[in-house]
Amino acid sequence: MVVQVDDNMIIDGLQAPSPVTVMVDGVEILRDGKNDWAGRKVRTNLASVAVGQIDPKVGDRMAVCGDDLVFRGRKLHQAWFCRNRFCPMCQWRKSLKTYAQMSRVVQFLQEQGLTRYLFVSLTVRNCEGDKLSSTLDQMMAGWCRLLKTPEFSKGAIKGYYRNLEVTHNTCPDNSNYDTYHPHFHAIFVVDGSYFMGNRYCSYERLRELWRKAMDLDYDPQVNIKAVKEDSPEQMMRAVCEISKYAIKDADYIIPDDWKLTETTLSVLVPALKGRRLVAYGGVIRKARQVLNLDDVETGDLVHIDDEKRELSESEAEIRVTFRSGFNQYIRVG
Repeated sequence: MVVQVDDNMIIDGLQAPSPVTVMVDGVEILRDGKNDWAGRKVRTNLASVAVGQIDPKVGDRMAVCGDDLVFRGRKLHQAWFCRNRFCPMCQWRKSLKTYAQMSRVVQFLQEQGLTRYLFVSLTVRNCEGDKLSSTLDQMMAGWCRLLKTPEFSKGAIKGYYRNLEVTHNTCPDNSNYDTYHPHFHAIFVVDGSYFMGNRYCSYERLRELWRKAMDLDYDPQVNIKAVKEDSPEQMMRAVCEISKYAIKDADYIIPDDWKLTETTLSVLVPALKGRRLVAYGGVIRKARQVLNLDDVETGDLVHIDDEKRELSESEAEIRVTFRSGFNQYIRVG
């Protein structure tokens, strides 16, 4: 069976896939609120055009990312992803994979009796684009210095996960318009005695430590919160928060201002090039090794939950092909 869907959406001269509906067992697999494949393919095509202005080869690879998808039942079975950190399709898959992996890590640690966690956010003031790279250098060095303090050294914490996020202000009416806000989200694993000893870190103390680690002349905004031991919902919210994209595509794909899109990527691409945006330490690093979890940046983005289940022959195979500027063909069977 072949279903033909006409293209009818044009953004800045780029013809993109129109909304697609594919139902499997009464469930829409391409646009169901969580898995908006068609919408993300549109944004990936837009990003490929802008990135192609900086590096044509990277732009070409991104343009075909997720073009061909094979589903078995309701599960993605085969696909090719470019893995570029500015690809909306890949960023989405990496975020889902990070959440799945961290959920498994937390469950593993809880089985080992490690049930206490701190959720920490560390920020600096917004910076101009030409200062972003040096600000990130300073933050990476500041993070290393923070881990050497009594409150966050190995004697105080059991492990950590740290994620760098960069947001871009694209609101013309905002005083911080076209500035960048890099910040860290982290989860620290501690034991119960941490909250009763002299190493417990309050909000005021964390702000003091981060200011000193960054050598700032102002008090930065920080956040530190203990995750309730008996609240798995709060723990999952914290895991979800740190699983977010390093940078959201809405911060660099601005269809109403294509010049700003190109300028933004000309800032972000060199500033983030070669940087490790996530870091693991202590028991979280060891748990990942025990669970044999692959690297989110270079690993499998098809089977994001690490469950490569056997599929029965009775499950229908659905092949979806996106072609910008042409009709789409969805083959079922």
